[in-house]
Amino acid sequence: MSEISHELEEAMTILWKEIETGKNVYEQVDEKLRKYIGADILERLVSDGFIKPVKSGEKIEFCEKGYRRAYDLVRRHRLTERLLVDVLHMDRSKVDADACVLEHIISKELEENICTLLGHPELCPHGSRIQPGECCRNRVSKIERVIFKLSELKHGECGRVSYIQTQAHPVMHKIMSLGLVPGLTIKVHRTFPAYVVEFEQTQLAVENEVAENIYVRKLS
Repeated sequence: MSEISHELEEAMTILWKEIETGKNVYEQVDEKLRKYIGADILERLVSDGFIKPVKSGEKIEFCEKGYRRAYDLVRRHRLTERLLVDVLHMDRSKVDADACVLEHIISKELEENICTLLGHPELCPHGSRIQPGECCRNRVSKIERVIFKLSELKHGECGRVSYIQTQAHPVMHKIMSLGLVPGLTIKVHRTFPAYVVEFEQTQLAVENEVAENIYVRKLS
């Protein structure tokens, strides 16, 4: 991977997020980049071949080179946030700054090992999509996972709820109403025909749709 400045990488990360939210009109992005990074950043991104030439009032788009670099940066940032929250138990409101530093130094191999360790999560702690990597497509790794879907646990296995991964509000509401919140320790009592879990001296039947969206850290 060729070396580019930290400023340009930060600019591409910001631009990726603005494109995700549909706020990538030239004036909007230029104002934000000037505020957080500095002047002439868009011109540098164009001259270095990371974004397409753009005029006032037009939406900014990545060139292929810029898209791939931004894809990797944002993926590493969001995976790092998941690692800091789910494994190191940091407050999710405080992990962005650390993730901003680490996204620039994590190697490809480490990135894929982190992703596998976390069970190939699809969303960051703030609900934004984590772009899939090669490890997600192949599901092959030399390291052992620690984060699993509840639906992957077997009878008698225990886990601590790490996070809920769904953008469907009815499913999220159902999970929260059942009391299956992050930090809760549960034990699988039965897996068929429905999942039955035990926690706090309570047994609870959980639908497959719900079990598929609850991610737990397996306990020995």
